[in-house]
Amino acid sequence: MKKLFFLLPFILLSCSEDSVESETENQDPVIGIWKHVAVVYKFGSDPEYVHTYNSCRQQTRIYFKANGEITGTEKNSNQEEECIEKPVVGSWKKLSGNNYKFIMTVHDVNGDEEISTLTYEITFEDDEMRLHEEDSGWDEGDYEYELYSKVE
Repeated sequence: MKKLFFLLPFILLSCSEDSVESETENQDPVIGIWKHVAVVYKFGSDPEYVHTYNSCRQQTRIYFKANGEITGTEKNSNQEEECIEKPVVGSWKKLSGNNYKFIMTVHDVNGDEEISTLTYEITFEDDEMRLHEEDSGWDEGDYEYELYSKVE
C-alpha cells in the first residue's frame, strides 16, 4: 500500500502532462496573439512586393481566443505621424481546411465604427500567418495577403 501511495503523484503528474500535450497538438494554429507585419502584393510576372509596416503599425496586436473571440488593438499613424490606437473586437470560426470567417468591428480614421465580415484562406508557416482574402477581385495570378507574426 505504501508503494502505491508513493507512486500516485508520479502517475497523476504524467497523466496531466499528456493531456496538456494533447490539447496543444489539437489547438487550432490561429489561436494566440499576432502582430501585423506586412502586406504582400503579386502582379503578373513581377516578383512579390512586400510592404513592411512602420513601427507603429507593427504594435497592432490581435488575440484569437480558443472560444472564438477576437480582441486586440489596431495601431496606425495619422497624418501628424501620431500612433493612434483603435480597439478590435469580433469573432472567428474555422469553416473548413484553411478557410476561416472573421467578423470584426474596427474603427475608421474618423472614429466611426465599421463592422466587416471577411472570409480568409489562411496559411501557417512556422510562426507566420498569411491571410488571403477570398473574393478579393484580383486578376488570375495576382494576389495580396496580410502577413502576421505570432507573438504568443
